[in-house]
Amino acid sequence: MIKHSWFYLVALLALCTLVQAACGLGTPAMGTAFISLTAPPAPFLPVLKPTTTPVIPTAAPVLPTATRPGAVPLYVVFNPPGDNDLQNAFIRAANSFGADARQVNDAPDAQTEIAQVNHAIQSGAKGIAIQVFAPAAGLGAALSQAARSGGVVLITLDPLISDGSGKTLPIVRFDDVEMGRNVGEAAAKLLTQSGWLKDSSKKVGVISLEVNGQLSCNMRAYAAKEAIKAAGVADEQIFLPQVDMTENDSQDTTAAILKSHPDKTNWVVFGCTDTAVAGALKAFDAGGVTTDDIIAIGIGANEACVPWAARQPTAFKGSLNISRRDLGRTAAAVLNDAVVHGKTPPTVTIVPTTLIDATNFKTLMDPAALAKCGP
Repeated sequence: MIKHSWFYLVALLALCTLVQAACGLGTPAMGTAFISLTAPPAPFLPVLKPTTTPVIPTAAPVLPTATRPGAVPLYVVFNPPGDNDLQNAFIRAANSFGADARQVNDAPDAQTEIAQVNHAIQSGAKGIAIQVFAPAAGLGAALSQAARSGGVVLITLDPLISDGSGKTLPIVRFDDVEMGRNVGEAAAKLLTQSGWLKDSSKKVGVISLEVNGQLSCNMRAYAAKEAIKAAGVADEQIFLPQVDMTENDSQDTTAAILKSHPDKTNWVVFGCTDTAVAGALKAFDAGGVTTDDIIAIGIGANEACVPWAARQPTAFKGSLNISRRDLGRTAAAVLNDAVVHGKTPPTVTIVPTTLIDATNFKTLMDPAALAKCGP
């Protein structure tokens, strides 16, 4: 009897181990990213698990190189022109570590970009963070070879690119799944507080604006939709229109949904960008739906902050702040950890995002982004 019991116990433990491995529940090695099927297979959502985020220094004044003779190492950030929030934050963070730093406007073509990176290496750069602006196909191999030859730490800021052998370069980035989940949870919280779901006179509809062929966008929308469902919204209440990246298409698509569902009295709307949500709000306005009957949550805050700054009524109850300053600071910290402390850059370092609203956007948004919101 005891032998039989022992046999069943061993078999049960073996089965649990196999199930755990199949479900992606094993603990990954530190510094590695992995794919986890935490969502249904359609659509498939790769989940980037965050590594331990380096300590990000508070903003420090930029110290001229002349006041720090022989300051080493040199870190260089390459990113598209005009991203001053990221560039300034990267330089300030590097300076706070006692390093020198430079920013280079990324080139729109691969050959120029490779030449710029080689020049940075020849100038003594010990760490390079690059946001690829040129077409990424085939570029990673050349950049990786240049970095290896020059003994330079190379990380990317977006998109994921391969070193030519199939291995992706270490990346510092925002996580689309986390962003979508934050949006959905914020919408769900507001929806619960509104009491609409328990009021028989209210007929709630949810619009999740998705984009054909845009995986990162749809990862955000899918995660947001799952969070709103957890609050008690049924599948038949959720509409999943496919739109392009323009405000006009979002407006036209939303207008068609409103026309087809005149029974809905209250709406929740979110999408992968503020622009998409702003287009939907124009359709609501034209359709006579008041701002009090809409819960809209955006991503980026570039549209939401405009009525907030003007102190105008708006259905934008919140938006996710995507801080380029935080991205720049974190990139400098990852490079410094690698160059000075010998730490291998994590495969993926996630920069968290924060939900903002009309009460706190002025203190949390990046300066360059806030300046576009209006007075």
